[in-house]
Amino acid sequence: MKKTMPFCIVLIAMLAVATAVHASDNEVSLELKLWSNAWKETVRPAKGPSQDLDNGRELMAGPSLNVRFLKDWFAGMTYLSSFGDYESSGWFASGDSMKFKRTDVDLWAGYLLRDPYNDVKVGFFVAYKQIKAPATYTNRAAGLNDVDAGTWKLRGPGLGVLVEKNLDETTLLHGSLAYLFLEEEFAFASGAASRFDAGGWNFEASVKHAFTTEISANVGVQFQRVQGERTNGDRVTDSFSGLTAGIGYTF
Repeated sequence: MKKTMPFCIVLIAMLAVATAVHASDNEVSLELKLWSNAWKETVRPAKGPSQDLDNGRELMAGPSLNVRFLKDWFAGMTYLSSFGDYESSGWFASGDSMKFKRTDVDLWAGYLLRDPYNDVKVGFFVAYKQIKAPATYTNRAAGLNDVDAGTWKLRGPGLGVLVEKNLDETTLLHGSLAYLFLEEEFAFASGAASRFDAGGWNFEASVKHAFTTEISANVGVQFQRVQGERTNGDRVTDSFSGLTAGIGYTF
């Protein structure tokens, strides 16, 4: 129940916003988005061998609100939460493990340029991304089981461009690329924190098909890669990649 409460709150809020905006005769769509993604991290110390951590693959799901208003302006928000825990081993000792429960929030707003002759739209947008992943540590040999380790965080603004092309009246190709200016942080349960600047890319591509005027579905891919350098000189790279799908309703 506790895991579904944030999802329900965000969904209700998005429905309220969609209803209010629709009253102004703008195009509003509310979608259930799914993203099955793998999370991998590589730490390259200033000295010594690199460490590769595979946190596994999990399914994330949540609502996504998209608004087109004043003809060429657009804005949106997506809230995703993982169903299960990302997990990897070999953090500090043989046989230990770290689990992460993750939520992603993405915000964006921008302006569209239209090419009426080729039925192509190009948009430029600003964005904001936030990832929170509370972590628990297990090392049974040391008598530790699901101990609160802290929270891994990633947040910051970005700039991007998107392209849309209608293949026919019901099928749309969509692609976007954004560069993100982020801060990566691990806030330890003890109260201490490790922070450093990180930058990276977010790429998405999808095919959307409208079954009716209101109902549509899409499938695609999404890839994120973020890299930064800790104060001790270690370079850290995180990547998230996998297939996406969604079903939406246009008001």
